[in-house]
Amino acid sequence: MKIRFATPLILLLMLLGLTGCGRSPVKQAASGIEALNKGNPEKAVRRLEHAVEEMPEDLDRETASRIVEALGIAYVRSGQPEKARASLKQATTLTPKRFAPLYNMGMLELGQGDVTQARGWLEQAVTASGSHTEAHETLARLALQDDQVETAMDWLQRAMTRQDSSRVLTAMAVARQHQIPVSELRNLLQTAVSKDPSYAPAQLNLAALLDNHRLDPEQAISHYEAFLRLEPDAVETARVRQRIQIMAARSESGEFAQPDPVRQEVEDLLRQAKQAAQASQPSQVLRLCLQANAAAARHQRTDLRERALRAAATLAPSSPRGHYGLGRFLLSQGREQEALASLRRAHLLAPTWLPALEAVVPVAVDLRQRSLAADALSLTEQESSENPDVILRVAELYEDPLGDPGEARKVRRRWLQANPDDPRVDEIRALL
Repeated sequence: MKIRFATPLILLLMLLGLTGCGRSPVKQAASGIEALNKGNPEKAVRRLEHAVEEMPEDLDRETASRIVEALGIAYVRSGQPEKARASLKQATTLTPKRFAPLYNMGMLELGQGDVTQARGWLEQAVTASGSHTEAHETLARLALQDDQVETAMDWLQRAMTRQDSSRVLTAMAVARQHQIPVSELRNLLQTAVSKDPSYAPAQLNLAALLDNHRLDPEQAISHYEAFLRLEPDAVETARVRQRIQIMAARSESGEFAQPDPVRQEVEDLLRQAKQAAQASQPSQVLRLCLQANAAAARHQRTDLRERALRAAATLAPSSPRGHYGLGRFLLSQGREQEALASLRRAHLLAPTWLPALEAVVPVAVDLRQRSLAADALSLTEQESSENPDVILRVAELYEDPLGDPGEARKVRRRWLQANPDDPRVDEIRALL
């Protein structure tokens, strides 16, 4: 597979904070933005046109600019580029130093094929913001398309001084793929993946780099699979699945460049962990698996971290810490459903252990499994009759993140009955 630059950036919709009441222009604008975010640009156009028509002359320029910009984006998404251009230009006139309308004008012109105009707007966007890097990245991509590698590198270096994000690091790796050693490219992309596991281009580019240079095929599989989880409908899907099969065959045959020293270190520790499990030494199993996880983390190897933590959960199944560690790792990778299963297992093994409970409840709430969160809290309360501190924490978790203040009050009342001499009685009573 060819390693590639990040996909073209989409228009940025930076219109937070618009609130209002009744049928005011701001309220109309907020409704239009909601329609836009829900994928209904035609409805958004109608609402935002009304908002713009009804804007009072004394409306502050920042709010007016945001509303007009939103209308411009709605026009873009409804296929009306000329009207979009007029609205976005009006937004830049209202706030000449605001990043979003300048950037969006650049992206509109780029989408219309006018690269010269696009560059002009994007360069203005660069000077308008001290934190955003999207304009730098797009200018770098345009430079690379013209084989101006040094110019592209200059833009990316300037972006790096603002924010060494996963996007910027991935772009840097692609821009320098013919200039620096493979080991440096690999480090750049592994850092990008570690910073933001949900950034699909970083996952795909790292997998492709490993694939192209016949490096660790198992690591390549891990990142190809991560890309498929993140972008299941991408045009590259069929090709990626084919490469996964090729990587599996390559791993089985041993036909790759050289043994991976990090994988060897981790696998050696996991072999020792397996021997400890056979000798019924669960604490030793956990120590060795966590040591393997630490070794993988030092080298930013998320594939090997997952392997080490899965080994901990598998080889010491009765220990909550192995399941908890795996769950926290999966959560850091944006794999909430898988994380919840591991965290729930940790909680069931140790209902009074607060780290497990405090991890399970918010994840379950995020996944809209409120009954699971409530069951976990109920179990912990039942099992913690001798631990008033844990029960008070249960009450707090009922309140936030579960959002059930009624049940929180019930837990506190039961706590007051069971702990009448506790010095915190007045403090807890005040919460009822």
